[in-house]
Amino acid sequence: STQMAMALLEVILDPGDKILLLDPSYCNYPTQIITSIPESKILRFTVLDRNTWEYLPDFKINEFNEFIIENKPKMILLISPDNPTSKVLSDKFVTSALEAAIEIGSFLVIDYAYKEIVFDEAYPLYYSLEPNDNFISLRSNSKWCRGLGRRLGWIEAPDFVVEAIESIQN
Repeated sequence: STQMAMALLEVILDPGDKILLLDPSYCNYPTQIITSIPESKILRFTVLDRNTWEYLPDFKINEFNEFIIENKPKMILLISPDNPTSKVLSDKFVTSALEAAIEIGSFLVIDYAYKEIVFDEAYPLYYSLEPNDNFISLRSNSKWCRGLGRRLGWIEAPDFVVEAIESIQN
């Protein structure tokens, strides 16, 4: 999935483009972004209460939506369950982010690397979203069945994104 994420960054982002990450977020992504698109700008949106350290994205949905519309990132990259917090974003949060991405012509990308180790009774509805012109999912099996050494990643994306990745991979 790391290689797939790199390919996706190279296909979608141009020099000077903005990418939005939640804060906190997976520590490898900033390095991948800086390495693959050095002139890109990483935007951060804090979802922790700095006093209590509670993970509070649902209390910031409107603020997050406004942040997206105001800053117009080309890509919004979320992780669910999140790394490092292990929290699962709500359907309402993701739906709002997708609506904002559609409004500005951006991409919402969700990394589902840890999806298989969610132990809630039900998965969020967005775990079953199909790709569209504004939604892309990154998948990995490296966390399944203690398969940490077996790496397999794939992407669910619109045809034009898959074709572009195939082109650069060739």
